[in-house]
Amino acid sequence: MGSGSIRFASVATFTLGSALALTLAACGGGGGGGGPSGHAAPAPDFKGCADNPTLGASAIMSYSQRTEWVKSDFFGKPYNRYDLEAVLDASTTSTTEYVKSLGISLYKITTGPASKNCPTYFNLPDATEALQLVWAEADGGGADGGSLQGLHFENCGRGTGKGCKERVLVDPTIIVMHASNRHTLVHELMHHNFNHGEKADMDRPTRSLLSRMMKSYEAGVAQYLKAYSELPNRGDLMKLLDEVKNLAKVGNELVVRGPLEEVAIEGMLIDLWAKGEFKNTGRTEPSTWYMTVSREKALGTNADVKPILAMIVKEAQERFWPEIEAEANLVAPELDRVLNESAQMIKDADAKIARALGRSLAGQPGADGQTGAPGQPGTGEPVTVESGPPTTGTETLGIVAVDPENTVQREQTREEIYRHIDSLDRDGLGRQYRDMMRKLRKDLQLVTKSRQSGR
Repeated sequence: MGSGSIRFASVATFTLGSALALTLAACGGGGGGGGPSGHAAPAPDFKGCADNPTLGASAIMSYSQRTEWVKSDFFGKPYNRYDLEAVLDASTTSTTEYVKSLGISLYKITTGPASKNCPTYFNLPDATEALQLVWAEADGGGADGGSLQGLHFENCGRGTGKGCKERVLVDPTIIVMHASNRHTLVHELMHHNFNHGEKADMDRPTRSLLSRMMKSYEAGVAQYLKAYSELPNRGDLMKLLDEVKNLAKVGNELVVRGPLEEVAIEGMLIDLWAKGEFKNTGRTEPSTWYMTVSREKALGTNADVKPILAMIVKEAQERFWPEIEAEANLVAPELDRVLNESAQMIKDADAKIARALGRSLAGQPGADGQTGAPGQPGTGEPVTVESGPPTTGTETLGIVAVDPENTVQREQTREEIYRHIDSLDRDGLGRQYRDMMRKLRKDLQLVTKSRQSGR
């Protein structure tokens, strides 16, 4: 999986240059001359906006020419810090300008009467018919419990005529729902940033290499499991353990690039929001709900490896092979390592939100010095915040999480998120890994049954 210091390919920031940045429409009406009538285009109505999309600082456009790869505190994922810092306090319209300057194709999807929503992305072109189909697939069916707000992908493969590349970005594309807030766009930009970082980091395996590693390790587990069952010996059991260890590492890497990337991005943005650096988000407060649901999607990734590891420990104990037992006990924590790390990330994010809003977590004093329930003010003097807990939903990566009290809608939204994450597994590696794990568990069951029957 690569070790030592991080090493990146000599790849310049993927950018068209600020000289080619597209000029965005001004917040007022068009410049007149709109046809024979000479009428100016109507100005966008921002009355329904939590934040006027034209208000805020200008993105630091010169940063589109700069690159400094750093590792995130969340799973060590590499990203270019300039592409995040450039837009932290920018207005929405200026953020779109910066995103386009990176060579990202940026579109909006209009759902429902625009007059009833905030026309946040009034200055973006509508998605083409082909891109609308991609959006519909990622939307997961459009259940009433939630709706897709943003989507990032490389527009390559799947009949586009463009070949996807292992180390080079190919037509990176972001689509946002026309009334979603700036948080959504910055979240999608971070998907692009992480994707770029993974392609540029030569110590991180490409997805095709991960696929080959996965198949090799799975075949190794099956081979040594069969060999050991036919003739128990120390060497085959140790080789089986090595293959299990390697396979678990691949599983962890896949979920860090998949559902747990949502945890990483939301965790980073919540941290920056709590510090007062991430602004103009169109939200009164963030939420860890999407982080939690995304983590749930990753649960069980290595569950089918655990019975094989348990068998190895049992055999090592019964045959007095302490070195194999000790090694197996070191492998066990690796199976759930990234899941445990993500659980702590969510806990930390909840604490940051509570502190920023003057609330207290369970058993901890709030800003009023009193102890309250999770995420709620203490029982002393009221704590003044912009609003209470979300009641109509909080927009995250691309999903509107509905009222937590409405359990029926919440479950629908959870399933919708699962389908959304599955749809982004465009090369099917996540599904392939899960299928392999289930097959290995069946292999173990057959071996166990055979030994028990004395055959």
